[in-house]
Amino acid sequence: PEIINSITKEKLLIYNSNYIKRCTKCILPSNFPFITFNEKGVCNYCSNYKKKYKNFNINKEKQKFEKILENYKKNNNDIDCIVPLSGGRDSCFGLHLIVKELGLKPITFTYDWGLVTDLARRNISRMCSTLNIENIIVADNIGLKRSNINKNVTAWLKKPHLGMVNIFTAGDKHFYRFLEKIKKQNQIDLNIWSYNPFEITHFKHGFLGIKPNFHNKRTYNQ
Repeated sequence: PEIINSITKEKLLIYNSNYIKRCTKCILPSNFPFITFNEKGVCNYCSNYKKKYKNFNINKEKQKFEKILENYKKNNNDIDCIVPLSGGRDSCFGLHLIVKELGLKPITFTYDWGLVTDLARRNISRMCSTLNIENIIVADNIGLKRSNINKNVTAWLKKPHLGMVNIFTAGDKHFYRFLEKIKKQNQIDLNIWSYNPFEITHFKHGFLGIKPNFHNKRTYNQ
């Protein structure tokens, strides 16, 4: 759509520093869950941040990963692994690395629960076509899924709470069930996920009253 400049909307982006306090380093606001500020106005999220890749040797880590993958690589033309593919930049770049850098032969899997966009589908098609990779897309009962999404949003609007925002993505969790089903059907033992290690969303559980754990070594833990 055409971008229309609006002075009224631009003013909404300007905040009064006397009204809401923000971190002097990352500009997180004072209403962010469990946030505190030191004498310099720097928040505890910045103070507890540690560089993820300090002293990181990418060649050494790649060699370790490739050694693990040796247990899954197949000598013939069979599929080595399955790669979940959403059409976003993380999974698309991950697929590129898996094929071009690691030399694996994967198939990809996409789960459409009613909110996969046309842009995502286009990206999936382009990536798989260029890399000559098969994509298996499982489309659930889209009408039913969208109906449930509508009910969730409508119910949330009656009594909105930030801690319940995650309910909007509850419908995509069947993704994991279909992934395991496809692995079994194709006799695949390995699935490789691609995600951004900087995608840390403390606010999701923070609004539920759960304090952040700044010492997790991984973004996602089981």
